[in-house]
Order: sequence, then C-alpha cells, then structure tokens
Amino acid sequence: MPADRGAPDRGPSDLGAVGREGLRLLATCNYPSDVRPSLQVFVRALLLELRALGADVTVIAPESIANLTKPVTGFRMAPRREDRDQLRIHRPRYVTLSKVPLPFGLHTSRWGTRSYVRAALGVAEQLGGPYDVTYGHFLYPHGLAAAVLGRKLGVPAVASLGESSFSRYDNVYEEREIGDLLARFTGVVANSELIKDRCVQKYGLAADKVRVFPNGVNRELFAPMDRRTARHRCGLPPDRAIIISVGQLVERKGPLRVMKAIESRPEIGAVFLGEGPQVPSGPQVLFSGVVPHEEVPIWLSAADLFVLPTLDEGCSNAILEAMSCGLPIVSSDLPFNDGLLDEAVSLLVDPLDPSQLSTAVFTLLDDPGRREEMKAAALTSARHFRLSDRAQRVLAFLRECADRGSVPR
Repeated sequence: MPADRGAPDRGPSDLGAVGREGLRLLATCNYPSDVRPSLQVFVRALLLELRALGADVTVIAPESIANLTKPVTGFRMAPRREDRDQLRIHRPRYVTLSKVPLPFGLHTSRWGTRSYVRAALGVAEQLGGPYDVTYGHFLYPHGLAAAVLGRKLGVPAVASLGESSFSRYDNVYEEREIGDLLARFTGVVANSELIKDRCVQKYGLAADKVRVFPNGVNRELFAPMDRRTARHRCGLPPDRAIIISVGQLVERKGPLRVMKAIESRPEIGAVFLGEGPQVPSGPQVLFSGVVPHEEVPIWLSAADLFVLPTLDEGCSNAILEAMSCGLPIVSSDLPFNDGLLDEAVSLLVDPLDPSQLSTAVFTLLDDPGRREEMKAAALTSARHFRLSDRAQRVLAFLRECADRGSVPR
C-alpha cells in the first residue's frame, strides 16, 4: 500500500508540462467541510490537483441555511470562511426552498439559484481579484454563478459538466434558457461524450467550445491492499462473500435493488458507502453509511465485488475508484458506461431487472478465478484514468480560455 494515501496523484505521465503556473482561478462549487466531509470529494480532489500544478485557487461554496434543519448535517453549518487543504474556502449563506413547480412556468428552485448567485457575487465583490478565469462545477447553480462572476470581474467563465442527467434542469428551465447559459461560457469541460453530445445537439452549444476529459482517479490513494488486512481494519468478517456499493443511497443508484438481488443468498454480506433516503437494512447489511474519503480504498479492498445498478451517470467516479482497487464490476448496460467498462472488467446488466443483477453477482462470487482475471484487467484499465493527467488537461484548457479573454455576456 502506498506510504501516503492522501497525497495528490503525482504519477508518471506522457503529457509533459502544460499551462503556465499561477493561473488565478475563482471556483464556485460545493466543497467538503467537517459538517459534510463526503460532499463533492471528487471536486475537491481536482481542485487540489490544479493547486499542485501551480494554479492559485479560491473557492466560493455558498451554503444553504436549510442545512440547519437537516439531520445529515447534525443541524449545523460549516464556517463562513476557513483555510482547508491549503485553500481559502468562502461559504456565504443563501436561502433555498422546496423544489416545487408553480403556475406560469415558475419554480421555487429558481429562487434558490438566484439566492446562491447573489451570495457568491457578494463574496466575489469583496475579494475583488484579480482572477484569470471563473470556474463552475455543474451547470446550476454553480455554473450560472461562474458566468455571472465572470461578467462582473471581466474575465472568461468555464463550466465543468458531469451531471448524470439534465432532467432536473429541464423541469425548471426552458431549453432556450439552458442553451443561452451554455453559450455564455468561453469553454465547457464535459466528462463524457454523451454530455458533450447533449449540450451540442439539444442545447445548441458550439462543439468547438467543449473538451471531453473523462474523470480520473488518484491511483496513489486508490490502490489495492491485502483483503484480510482491509477486512480487519473495517471490522468485517474475514471469510464471508462481500459486495460493496458506493454512491448516494437513492433510487437512481439502486441500493435497494442490490439488496433484492442478493436476498436469496443470505451468506452474502453487503456494504454501502453513502447517504440518502434509501438506507438498506437487514442481516446481510454489514455496514451502511459515510466514511472519510481516504478510507474508501480500504473498504473497497475488503470486498469481493463492486455492484452499482445505476440508472444514469456522467462518468462514474465510484466505478473508476473500484477498478483502481482491483474490483470486478457489476453495473448497468447503458450508454454512459460505454468507454468505461467492457467484458474484461465487468458484467453489465439491465439495472431494473432483478434476475439479471442476481445472476451477474452470483456468477462472479462463485468464480474466484474469473474475479482474479477481472482484477488484473481492472487495474490495467484504471491506468488510463489518472486524476493527475485529467488535471493537466483541465488546466491547459482553463489557460486557453483565459488567454482568449472573452467575457460572459
């Protein structure tokens, strides 16, 4: 196991040095805190890689006052300002309301988005800059805030899109509005060809504005360790067949479908790393909840198989992390997994068909030799998805956009 599992991924790359040091980046996004340590950890990982490459990163991460009413936050809020991970994090407060459609095409989500943007703008005006580019991770509200801040500060804006679906936007905004927002960005980073095609074909975004950079994994942090040692550290039984699923405990990710798939084999144990309303229960559930991100590789290494019957994804970080730990994958036979998974590393099924899911899980658990072959293939495949490589490409594109100098309208 690597000596420092929390270090940025500094592995070898054939990309060479990219970009110039000192790019001044103002990012609007969610960011982990002591209140929500698992919040958007993949965004944190990318920003830390950009910082390690020489970018000067400032983060504005507005926090809803509704968090005071949520058990998941312990009815607390993160500090308004803190130095975390050697970054200055600003968390102005904003107001959100329930996501309720209203007459005449109105929606309460619009009010929450406006409040978010105003909060971010207030901090940006206080900070003043100078900045070279603004960067919003996800389109609403973070990307919209980046566009508004870019216009206010007189710098280009870039959006990074990895949404599993745009349906939540389509339910609130007209297609024309989404297209107009995308057109305001100097550049757009998409983590899959599917997202690029959606932006170009449905919303009219110019194709030359988009770069596709699939997600990457820190392969120093996410590396296989001895299974028996991992199980001891996680408090898991040493000899039981164990599957693991990582992601929000929601219908889209399918934790309850996973439990349904294994219920006929009570000797199989299951681990679920995540939070949400669909919390699995029963004697087969060995653990369900959130662990620190740096401990996720230990839990992955303790399992025999990774299972994620998800209904929609951009480019799944959880699958990449599981592959990097050498786990065979059972996931969805849907287009978002194209280019990420193949038969050498996975069995792909209809995520809504319990019999297909059961058959795939049982087939691999009952064939340790095949799992070993898939482990080797997964480790080889994961080498193509290094976070350090992705960060270099993103930084080069951000510099390219900054050099263009176009300001959002």
